[in-house]
Amino acid sequence: MKKPMREKFKKLLLKEREKLKGDINHLDFKTRKDSAGDLSSHTFHMADLGTDAFDKDMNLDLHGAEQEIMRQVDDALVKVKDGTYGKCEVCQKEIGIKRLNVIPYAQSCLKCQKKMEAEKKL
Repeated sequence: MKKPMREKFKKLLLKEREKLKGDINHLDFKTRKDSAGDLSSHTFHMADLGTDAFDKDMNLDLHGAEQEIMRQVDDALVKVKDGTYGKCEVCQKEIGIKRLNVIPYAQSCLKCQKKMEAEKKL
């Protein structure tokens, strides 16, 4: 991939990173707020306690997913810097521009991604 195109994707990745950072900070705040809430405002009904636990678990799952995407974005930014951005980690062929426009931190081409997903289903 030529340098001007890599620079375009670097900007996309940095924008994605900032968005993720905001999302992660929001989830951190929400999880801390839920954990340290005012007990006088909480009900102790079993259904409410179950809902609270579910919400907390869901926020933790989302937090983990967002952190994984952040790691992939950071990996992609390193590849932009070293000139290897846009190559499939499996087959070493170029990842399609359309795919990178949708998922700028993609690590594999569509063909290899489909193959890996099919193998996971087995």
